[in-house]
Amino acid sequence: RGLGDVYKRQDLQLSGRADLHCYFWPVATKLLQPNGYFGFLTSSSWLDVEYGFALQGWILRHFKLLAIMESNAEPWFIDARVKTVATILQRCEDEAERMANLVRFVRFDKPLREIIGVPAGGDEAERQQAVERLRDRVLSATADEEDDALRIIVKPQRDLWADGVRAGSILRGVAPDDTKAQDADEDGEGPAA
Repeated sequence: RGLGDVYKRQDLQLSGRADLHCYFWPVATKLLQPNGYFGFLTSSSWLDVEYGFALQGWILRHFKLLAIMESNAEPWFIDARVKTVATILQRCEDEAERMANLVRFVRFDKPLREIIGVPAGGDEAERQQAVERLRDRVLSATADEEDDALRIIVKPQRDLWADGVRAGSILRGVAPDDTKAQDADEDGEGPAA
């Protein structure tokens, strides 16, 4: 079997213009157990280009999108000339649970070493606790917040789905009311799986 079979089984149709990393998402997540977690560090291009719409829809149909994080303070790949994001997903086949999930968009305005505050090579247990505190801060945010170190914008996954349906309808030249997914969203059922 080829990669095309993996995408068909995963309900993901990528265009030929998609960045190479887009083809790794379904393969990497295929082995996740129910409620399993997945983190991926990639180019941020899939968030604002047309070829990324398919990947976004696939994510919203199969996962809780827990967080998308980027840094304004430092490049995460020094030699790369692309904006990088860390995306954290959790497999979730329960549509109501997915749509109720709160997505956190995080922008770090200071280098992570400053936010964590415990240098690499120091007390590893203390460093791990500092990282866990940052993780807990991000994942416990239920409303937008900002300080000098970071900004977190919180949005229900249901809203991201509705925004995607509207954008897709506009790009296809179809009124949002004519789409099956829009009707399901208005009924509070979210996307059709």
